[in-house]
Amino acid sequence: FSTDSGNNCFRTSSNQIVLINEILHEPVKFICTRFQHKSDFFNEPCNSSLLSIEVVSQLSSDVLTLDLGNICQKCVLLPYSPENSTQSGRFVCIPICNALLQN
Repeated sequence: FSTDSGNNCFRTSSNQIVLINEILHEPVKFICTRFQHKSDFFNEPCNSSLLSIEVVSQLSSDVLTLDLGNICQKCVLLPYSPENSTQSGRFVCIPICNALLQN
């Protein structure tokens, strides 16, 4: 687990995409912010969300405190700006296949 930008993105057990901002020890807790919007990156041949691949945006200012058991999958965020779009701050969230966390 890391708070370094680019290495701090995870999917929670409630299917939220979060960035870890701080790690507390004894007991382990994660101080996180979550992305408020998620949508499919593609829809053919299936919806990308079935593969846990989604476009995320609008990072919340609300702070979440999560237990280790709430973190279930490490993800990578890639900047995303579709053609003819003026929106910024959008990312494609892709799970790292070998990083499914078991409790």
